[in-house]
Amino acid sequence: MFSDSKDWARPAPRAGRGAFTLVEVVIAMGIFVFATTAILGVLPVALQSARNAFDMAVATQSADALAAQLEFSQTPISVGATPTTHWFDNSGNEVAQNLAIYEASTWVKDSVSPNLRRIAITVKHGVNERTFCYLLFNNQP
Repeated sequence: MFSDSKDWARPAPRAGRGAFTLVEVVIAMGIFVFATTAILGVLPVALQSARNAFDMAVATQSADALAAQLEFSQTPISVGATPTTHWFDNSGNEVAQNLAIYEASTWVKDSVSPNLRRIAITVKHGVNERTFCYLLFNNQP
């Protein structure tokens, strides 16, 4: 009835082979290389965008700080022909000129109302230059 051979303990042979063919491996490697190249091609653009966003954030913070300084100062905002210059570091903190990364020039100009002043603040970082405009109330006589 039962034979002594142990053929029944062996698994049945598979219908197909379990390995990948060389064509499948080459196609998979091609897809991987194409995807990796596409991702690496986008990386410099993303880094430049991040750098520009950081510069814009620091420039905006510096300009807002200067405008607030003018607005809340106890002296009247006088119209001037020459700009005042301030220097800032990477964090937007005002520093000495030799430590500066950003240079901000503030121009105060007249407006139609004697109680209003137009403020133009230009922030420079290397060759990049951004100008921010504010309209401040001059509550001093």
